[in-house]
Amino acid sequence: EALDLFRTHQGTVHYDNVVYTAVIKGFADERDSARALAMFKEMKAAGVRPNSVTYATVITACTHDPTMAPAQAVFRELLASDLQPTVSVYAALICGHCRAGGMKEALELLHQMCASGLAADAVVYNTLLDGCVNHQVWGLATVVLQEMDARGIRRTSFTACILVKMWSRRKELEKAIEVAHEALASGVASAGAGACLAAGLGRWTLAWPPASSALASTTTRPGVPCSSSRR
Repeated sequence: EALDLFRTHQGTVHYDNVVYTAVIKGFADERDSARALAMFKEMKAAGVRPNSVTYATVITACTHDPTMAPAQAVFRELLASDLQPTVSVYAALICGHCRAGGMKEALELLHQMCASGLAADAVVYNTLLDGCVNHQVWGLATVVLQEMDARGIRRTSFTACILVKMWSRRKELEKAIEVAHEALASGVASAGAGACLAAGLGRWTLAWPPASSALASTTTRPGVPCSSSRR
């Protein structure tokens, strides 16, 4: 309906980059990179200049292509323009590479972003860390976490959940519990870390018998709300 409305008034109303970007975002939300790119091309053909928000939105739409080729092409176009990449642009690219399993490329983009003077926040680091865990790149996960701490970026509840998931998948039960307890004790996380821990232990009860007794013991320890709920 939004696209129909856009087409209906296209001949009588001048659309600026805000309107075009909104339409592109709609395609991005639907993971329709082809139509997002087509609208991006139409926008430029109409003489409407894209801004950094537009580029970030188009790149986000293109990151659902596992090759990441369309996203990289749009990024190169941005670099060739007089605009500068923003944190949102880098974050979209990093997210896409993490989804596709290109962890090395994601880390290189993070370093490129920091070298340009932009500050990476916890969201960017968590995205990269979660990608490492999902693709079981354990060594790189350690590097990312060390860099995060070295830059003084405070760990969030999502960081704790990612670490609990990592140690659970690596069958390091004690470390998973330690992360959850530290997060809860420091006030970084509330019930979220405990829920992640419960989820991790729930998987372990099938793969590793000692986890069942460990789960029983954690339910009596203060500050770790373990339950049957799942994230």
